[in-house]
Amino acid sequence: MDEKFLIIHPECSRKCSSHSRSKKEEKWGYKVPHLDVPVATVSIGMDGANVYILGEKFKQVMVGTIGLHDKDGNRLYTSYIASHPEHGKELFKKKMDEEIIQIKNQYPNVNYIGLADGAKDNWTFLENK
Repeated sequence: MDEKFLIIHPECSRKCSSHSRSKKEEKWGYKVPHLDVPVATVSIGMDGANVYILGEKFKQVMVGTIGLHDKDGNRLYTSYIASHPEHGKELFKKKMDEEIIQIKNQYPNVNYIGLADGAKDNWTFLENK
């Protein structure tokens, strides 16, 4: 099986990382559109991906989703969250928290499920939600 990975040049990593940390982006968020079908379940997923920074080493970027589903499991809407490589995943977790709070305020009485691989810190985060 071929392993595939993304190689990022260090200068690109620094530029993207600086841009990602802008105050403007930290305030960006998704507004859930009006849905004609009732939401029955919210799925909260997160995972890490290793990217190779040329001349440096592999670093982990984080990605997350918050999906809204009807009673039959059909996806109605998905919010996507991502973060540049960072130690401790704090900015990513902060972004996820903000999105989760918004969704829980909007849909307080639905089922919530967590989706992740075996990374212990992802499950620790999800279990507290």
